[in-house]
Amino acid sequence: MDESVPGGIAAQREQLAEALRAYGASFTELGRRFAAQLGVHSTDAFALLEIASAEPGASRCPRLCSATASRCPRGP
Repeated sequence: MDESVPGGIAAQREQLAEALRAYGASFTELGRRFAAQLGVHSTDAFALLEIASAEPGASRCPRLCSATASRCPRGP
């Protein structure tokens, strides 16, 4: 496809990049507000969101948890 055509691949790529930047900014702001509401550090709030969104019964290994947060729930 010719990238000089309006709406071509280059334009779509730029629209996608802008949409991802906007999503990232919104996600970060949501996490910051969530943390403030809970009275915890934003890292802990993001960890709680990760845990809450995990599939039921799925366990997170400590190595993966430490890569994303300073705290992780321990299994039984």
